[in-house]
Amino acid sequence: MMVTMGAVLVTEGCRKIKLQYYGFKLASSAGKENSPVTEVEPYIPFNINPTGMQPLLTTSYLLAFPSIMASIFRSPFWENLKEILNPMTSVGGSPWIYYLTYAFFVFVFNIFDIANLPKEISDYLNKMSARVPKIKPGRATVDYLTKIQTSTRFWGGLLLSLLATSSLLLDRYLRQINEGFSIGFTSVLIIVGSIIELRRSYQAYNVMPALSKVLKRYGA
Repeated sequence: MMVTMGAVLVTEGCRKIKLQYYGFKLASSAGKENSPVTEVEPYIPFNINPTGMQPLLTTSYLLAFPSIMASIFRSPFWENLKEILNPMTSVGGSPWIYYLTYAFFVFVFNIFDIANLPKEISDYLNKMSARVPKIKPGRATVDYLTKIQTSTRFWGGLLLSLLATSSLLLDRYLRQINEGFSIGFTSVLIIVGSIIELRRSYQAYNVMPALSKVLKRYGA
């Protein structure tokens, strides 16, 4: 239950930045009651975990890489690295090395941003004749949104890394007290997060056609 609640929190959690429109106010989708766009919300949502459960998957693949290389090349370097990153044995490093490495990479992959999202949002706001209250358009808006994005992703990455690492530790504890038994809380975390992301994508897909009509009506 707690794992499910945590997955919902890190997937749905966001910080809302209010907007102001210059020339018009988007209030509804042309007054159609059956339209999926009932109201254009005057804010930008900055998700604390915009990449979903992808950091967990990427980290798992990355930490499994030494084992793959060791099985292929049989070199001492890869063999030692595999044992260091193996939390199930006492050979090499202590188990805490694996869990700290796991938490670190989950955190890093969550805050890592390839695209310059604040710049794209700022340009889009100019096209929409919108602005962030008390913030000048242009460079000031980009700097402000960058600060907000960094803050939300930092706390989101910290929360996700703690949740994922706790799930791993709980799985390990259950395997120790019940030999051969494991619920797989990390898998549950990934599955729940993926389902939420799929639902969000489906809702966005249904809304986009009606939203496009609204924007075209106002010349956006």
